[in-house]
Amino acid sequence: MSDASWESLILTAQPPEAAWRSIFGRLRDAALAAPSPAAMHRETIVPDRLLAESAWDLWQEFPNAAPSVVAGLREFWAASSGAAGSAVLILDALSLREMPQIAAAARKHGVEPVRCEVRGSHVPTETEGFSQALGLQTRSKLFNNQPPASFIFNGPDTHTDVIDAPFADCVSSVPAKPRLFIWHKWPDEPLIHLHADKVEGDTIVATEIKKQLASEGFWQFVDRLRQGRRLVITGDHGYAIPLPRHPRRDKARWLAEGYRRGQPLATCHTHERTTTRLATAAIPCAYRAAPSSFSPSVLPA
Repeated sequence: MSDASWESLILTAQPPEAAWRSIFGRLRDAALAAPSPAAMHRETIVPDRLLAESAWDLWQEFPNAAPSVVAGLREFWAASSGAAGSAVLILDALSLREMPQIAAAARKHGVEPVRCEVRGSHVPTETEGFSQALGLQTRSKLFNNQPPASFIFNGPDTHTDVIDAPFADCVSSVPAKPRLFIWHKWPDEPLIHLHADKVEGDTIVATEIKKQLASEGFWQFVDRLRQGRRLVITGDHGYAIPLPRHPRRDKARWLAEGYRRGQPLATCHTHERTTTRLATAAIPCAYRAAPSSFSPSVLPA
């Protein structure tokens, strides 16, 4: 998409809800068409800078006007599914970068995504905030199928869990319940946090994520979740290239070099991660149908 097209889309006066839907639609199309994560990153630079440096009012409307992951999950959960159940798989820190990888790996394994969408993460974009939006004090409240009554997807036929084992080892733990809400800590804790302070950490993370999303173990786990159920795969928040944790003098040099290269430093935050805002805020939802031996309810386009 050209720079002028992004400017027209973001800076043209229109209701914020319509603007964010259009932005997310363009990001989805760009992500699915991107040949690599690097190409996807380049595609987000212009809209990111426009939002951070010019469209302040639209950015302020993001928490309330942008289609959110939580709202999308509510719609998915409430939709009639006939004889099929419903399953949600949260991959912690899944980001817009992984959407094309999941879609491509799904097709390679004989699974055609019913729908791929971009949705906004809860603000603040962190695990705790997303958990609270689900009616939980913390993510751990879902562990071992003991959710509190406040959990918005609670019910007698719902099974919940928080897991961190390798995907292949998780297959046997999927129960024969019609509704599942499973939160896996990968890739955030076992991968992104582990390499956050390494010079080549971002490269290691990207390589390992791509490998895991294409692995047989991951798709065996997905197939088990899909047995008799519709499945949505999404994340609680995105992730970012970490800000080097060096002495202040080195950090100042890093910022100066980034400014010289034209990096959009104005869009960065220095909490635990730093990234362009859209890469953190935009989360993919890949909807998938149940096996043909069951009666899935295909989500509307």
